[in-house]
Amino acid sequence: MGEEICIFAIMQEQDVLYFQQLKKEVEKVFKARQPSCDRSIHEWKGQDILNFQEDLQAEVKGRISEKWFYTHMRERENKRLPRIDMLNLLSEYAGYKNWQEYLFQHKKSKVAEQSLSLGKNKWFWPLAAIIAAIVGMSIWAFSGPEKNYRFCF
Repeated sequence: MGEEICIFAIMQEQDVLYFQQLKKEVEKVFKARQPSCDRSIHEWKGQDILNFQEDLQAEVKGRISEKWFYTHMRERENKRLPRIDMLNLLSEYAGYKNWQEYLFQHKKSKVAEQSLSLGKNKWFWPLAAIIAAIVGMSIWAFSGPEKNYRFCF
């Protein structure tokens, strides 16, 4: 039971990081639709929030309150996720079917990214070990008491 809670807490933390990324995507979509907005989502106030509310209503038929926006969207670091219906709404605005699809797409791309980075580095450690062995054997072979070698042909 304790392990399940710990795993859930880790998953929750990762999802909060994905929410931070979703906010950036929402900001990018809004700025593409409203070029007059040049501030970061964390600095939006007044008219920017009102324009975002209207655009959200027009695009996905959903509404967020100004209080909700200040609580969840303007925060630079969120401690917890908003309700799933709000995550679905923002995900749809950013071009995804819902929050689950958003997570799936980003987790899939993260796994692909990790496998690519592993593929690039697969020769690093074996090569480093071989070089270290050659250097070590050379130092061992040529150090110590003076020895005379005689080569005859």
